[in-house]
Amino acid sequence: MANDTKELLFAEHLKYELEMFDEAARFLDSPQFAALDRTKRDQWFRYNSAIEAFWIHARLLIEFLSNPQKSLDFSGNHASARDCADKYQYDQHLKWAYDKINEQVAHFNYRRKSKEYEKLNQDNIKAVKGALNKEIRSFLDVLDDEWKEEPRKVTPELVVFLASNNVASTSSVFSSVNLIIPARRR
Repeated sequence: MANDTKELLFAEHLKYELEMFDEAARFLDSPQFAALDRTKRDQWFRYNSAIEAFWIHARLLIEFLSNPQKSLDFSGNHASARDCADKYQYDQHLKWAYDKINEQVAHFNYRRKSKEYEKLNQDNIKAVKGALNKEIRSFLDVLDDEWKEEPRKVTPELVVFLASNNVASTSSVFSSVNLIIPARRR
């Protein structure tokens, strides 16, 4: 049961988190996002949904990668990258981002920001995307042997944002980073 649960988390749920994180980043750096008119309700919704999707999936990946504890049971406990890579050591310093995500996106609280210059922005997106891409590569490099066969391809990309007036510019630069997420050997 525990191995099936761990395999599902690794092969399905982690893949989903990475794909959502990447697609949100890609959309935030697209001409379609830059053209959204936030004074129109449907476009305002798409604009905010894309930003929230990026930050919520970033938060989940930070939790997964930075959790130092291996899961002892597979109930509602937070998963850890160490569940599949015993030698993995989290190297990034993203507590600042995690705290801001909690304050500004994930929790309804009295410290929520209203002024644009106080909010998470394109520079923060670029920094977090790059740091998490690097961290995912490190995690995959030290996977336990049982997780290294039957690769499943996921392609997180380093998205370089060129901010202009607090919205994504219509220019994007993508440098593909191919990551392989293998399925557990049976």
